[in-house]
Amino acid sequence: MNSVAAKRFADTLESATTANPLIGLVVTLPDTCSTCGHLVAIVGPGKPPHFASLLCRSCEMHRGWVSHANCTFLNEIVNKFGKPNEPIVLRNRSTKPEQDDDGLSVVRNSSQNLGEQK
Repeated sequence: MNSVAAKRFADTLESATTANPLIGLVVTLPDTCSTCGHLVAIVGPGKPPHFASLLCRSCEMHRGWVSHANCTFLNEIVNKFGKPNEPIVLRNRSTKPEQDDDGLSVVRNSSQNLGEQK
């Protein structure tokens, strides 16, 4: 990504962050970007009826939409623990998705114990 595109991308995310606290959250997706091959995406602004978008962190390509259910879950995580320092890993759901679900499940790395006591 060239410096002009990177600045424009950062400005877009910064202006949308006040409306949606998930904007700028980094996630790892279950499949690679068809344009550049990267797995990592950034949560970007949504367009109705979508609550948020997923944009490739490397090339800014639109990677998909974040469902209401996943936005609610991600908001709960961010509100409880703050924005994570590492990407949140999204995986394809292995069970039947619920209504208003985009088929992605949010999981944490096995090395992370979000609030669990050992």
